[in-house]
Amino acid sequence: ARPRNLQRVQHHSTTMTAAKVEETQMTLEAGIKVQVLHSIPPDDKEITEPPLVFIHGSFHAAWCWAEQYFDYFTSLGYPVAALSLRGTGGSFAGEGVTKIDLEEHVADVRSFLEHLPDVLGAGTASKFDNNGRPVLIAHSFGGLTVMKLLELHPEEIDNLAGVITMCSVPPSGNGP
Repeated sequence: ARPRNLQRVQHHSTTMTAAKVEETQMTLEAGIKVQVLHSIPPDDKEITEPPLVFIHGSFHAAWCWAEQYFDYFTSLGYPVAALSLRGTGGSFAGEGVTKIDLEEHVADVRSFLEHLPDVLGAGTASKFDNNGRPVLIAHSFGGLTVMKLLELHPEEIDNLAGVITMCSVPPSGNGP
């Protein structure tokens, strides 16, 4: 028997059109160039929702979000952007760099968020709900990065409409 406090969720279908995904190479404050994939709702769809910013986990990059989620969310009116963290995908880590500290990823995400309206296009920022404050959506190592961002810079929470972390690496790490 199903527990009484659970309710059936009604899913609605939406006609999805292929989102036009654009790629930008952005230079962050640290001087590192990172890959950003982004899309805004189609011309016939009003931007009514806050921007969604996707942060990937280990062994992935912005492509994993663009392939799976951009069409769906832009069809619902959300502008979307996904950052390839330093040293992944189309983002260069630096000459001879073999290791990147979590704090460097935090600085990169923070710098990226400051320039989000520029990435999504001039004039679109004023159309965003929640005064342009994005929702951060992070998976695995991306979730750890977001948690560390909020630990080191708790004032950043005021600049966000929300935070979603999925299967995040715990602050203690993956192993013993």
